Amino acid sequence: MEETKETMSEVLRHPRISGKPILVLANKQDKEGALGEADVIECLSLEKLVNEHKCLCQIEPCSAVLGYGKKIDKSIKKGLYWLLHIIAKDFDALSERIQKDTTEQRALEEQEKRERAERVRKLREE
Repeated sequence: MEETKETMSEVLRHPRISGKPILVLANKQDKEGALGEADVIECLSLEKLVNEHKCLCQIEPCSAVLGYGKKIDKSIKKGLYWLLHIIAKDFDALSERIQKDTTEQRALEEQEKRERAERVRKLREE
């Protein structure tokens, strides 16, 4: 769980993720010794992380055993419906933010491409 905690912290710190809704599927609930919702919150320091990064968060304990259609764990469906509802509710703001992030990312990639081309040009001149 320590690696998961570190990864979750790193993901939520990222400026393009911070402030966006997060769905945590606490899998393996069909296994003995599975962590409950409160244990997952504690082990991952989720309360602190989501408050610090202003993320709405939903935790769904589930068992993602193979299945499809009506056989999918109801908790997974419940979590996905929650996430879709939150996105739909705040769609305009999220969409605007995504457009801005995408534009910034493309500009960064173009700058890096120009810099690489310049380095190659200089190497060829030598």
